[in-house]
Amino acid sequence: MISVSTLNLFLPTYVTSIGYSVEQSAFVASAIMLGVTIGKVALGWLNDRNVSFGILASISLDILGFILLLLGKSGIVVPTGGRFLFGWAYAGITVETALLLRSIFGSKDLY
Repeated sequence: MISVSTLNLFLPTYVTSIGYSVEQSAFVASAIMLGVTIGKVALGWLNDRNVSFGILASISLDILGFILLLLGKSGIVVPTGGRFLFGWAYAGITVETALLLRSIFGSKDLY
């Protein structure tokens, strides 16, 4: 999850380096933040039902988003959609980590 958080900072530069404009790169960065916003709410809802499924969803969307990033030379829609999915994985850093630790160790010393 830490690798996801650091990779997020380099994505606009990567999009520019494969031939897109700075404006398109900024649009892709905005798609990441939209994915983070929606992803936090959705992952919180998923984790309320089943923590394992929430973790699986976060990892799966991260992999799919990364694949779409690598296929990004075919058009701006592909990397934008991939960044939106990547934003869901980025949301998992704050949502999944806390819930995963709580499900493993319990909430005995939580308060």
